[in-house]
Amino acid sequence: VLLLKQSKQNGNIKLTQELYWIKDKKLLSRSETELSAVAINELRKKYASLIVPEGHTLLSFRLSRGVNRVATGNFDGISQNQILIASDNEISLYLIDVDLKLKSNYLIPIGGDILWFDTGDIDKDGKDEIIVTIKKDDRVVSSIIKWVGDGFVEISRINDIFLRIYDGSLIAQAYSPSEGFNGEIFYILPQKSTYQKSSILKLPVKANIYDFYIFGDTTFKWEDDGSLAVYNNKGIPLWRSQEPMGFGLQYEKQTGIAMLSLGKWKVQSRIKPLSNGVIVIEKKPLLGFVNASTFGYRSSKLQLLQWTGIGIEQTDITDEMSGEILDYAVSSDKLFVLVKPPFGFNPKRILQGESPFETILHILSFKY
Repeated sequence: VLLLKQSKQNGNIKLTQELYWIKDKKLLSRSETELSAVAINELRKKYASLIVPEGHTLLSFRLSRGVNRVATGNFDGISQNQILIASDNEISLYLIDVDLKLKSNYLIPIGGDILWFDTGDIDKDGKDEIIVTIKKDDRVVSSIIKWVGDGFVEISRINDIFLRIYDGSLIAQAYSPSEGFNGEIFYILPQKSTYQKSSILKLPVKANIYDFYIFGDTTFKWEDDGSLAVYNNKGIPLWRSQEPMGFGLQYEKQTGIAMLSLGKWKVQSRIKPLSNGVIVIEKKPLLGFVNASTFGYRSSKLQLLQWTGIGIEQTDITDEMSGEILDYAVSSDKLFVLVKPPFGFNPKRILQGESPFETILHILSFKY
């Protein structure tokens, strides 16, 4: 048995390693080392993709390159410790113990770019549904997937509609090839292959379905340039981030004329509520923000932004991680963070004789 222990001494971190023989519990060896605060900071800078806030890391997993979404919930109505990991064509359900235990795989009927991945109990039966919106060529298709019997089943598929779970209800917005997001945001009653509008979701500012979250009289909203803004209930801006914080996915607006461009429509990063504020991903590009969509991001972190009434209070939830945070999920006591290394690969893996293309899933202890 190998035991690793950590303690603090004179402001430094002391690491102790002990090796025991199980049969008679005999101590075979013991060694210690001390790390200063300066040394730890240097380690964080050098190996940022593998280091998260001190004392909080529970597990880290190297996953295939195609994995780009993560979510948590209770999908079978039995176990609370469940996590979904998704690529553009498959969703895997895992149970969280000391490791990830695979329970079920589900092949998405129409594979493509996942624009949005959401979970929640929208029919109030004690089991969370999966909401996935996918772009396939010039189409957008949304599916509602539910655990039935011993596996996932698609119970609704709706064309040309973006879906999102917002405050426990299902909202939607129409898709147009020439505009991307088109028209008003509305509450929806889904059916097997169609839907019924129930009411319009009225916002104090113009926003797309994935761009905003409202707390009382305050609206947090992603802007077109990747910055985050705060508005009051009359649509008056109260605050705006000094620099862009990064994009999610971007697509050209279709004109039907080869040489004519109307620009791009964008799907911003996930925005989730927490303690009267929102969690957002802040990304730093590799070679200047104009090249972010081409070259990707060199580092990123999760932040909590809270409006105090006179300004924004910003709290770093994670340290800066090397590469791009693709997605994250929050449960009662854990934080799940998916990270893609810079340029999408880890060159050190080649020397180990393994594929350098990977995504890293960090599971952190999280209490707020």
